[in-house]
Amino acid sequence: MKYRKSNPRRPMPAHELFEDDLANAQEIFGKGHRRKHDRKLQQLCRQVQRTIGLSLGECGDDLLRDLMVESVTPAPDATRLMVSVLPASAETAAANVAEINARLARVAGRLRHEVALAITRKRAPELLFRVLGAQEVQP
Repeated sequence: MKYRKSNPRRPMPAHELFEDDLANAQEIFGKGHRRKHDRKLQQLCRQVQRTIGLSLGECGDDLLRDLMVESVTPAPDATRLMVSVLPASAETAAANVAEINARLARVAGRLRHEVALAITRKRAPELLFRVLGAQEVQP
């Protein structure tokens, strides 16, 4: 039996001539699994946003009931999510941000439990809260 020597892959000679075209093609057509991962991450964020919005609406605290969930973003990945909340009325906006943060910290465990019931994952993500002021909201 003869031993066959394997040749390493050599780039085509045109590779050097069209290097910038290949880079553009990688940007445009990149790997598909990355887009799928992003889609699933965005789907998770929407589910968490909907769940927290409903849970805050059913909460017994008037201050928390008046909050709207502006957005949910990964911070830095799906194990930890940043929940941005916005006071819906002027009287809630006038309330101290520290008071809103303290009340959110008090109910964070219950909200995480509600999120765990709403999503299908092995572990529920950790929730971080950020209270937005009127000047921070983007149109």
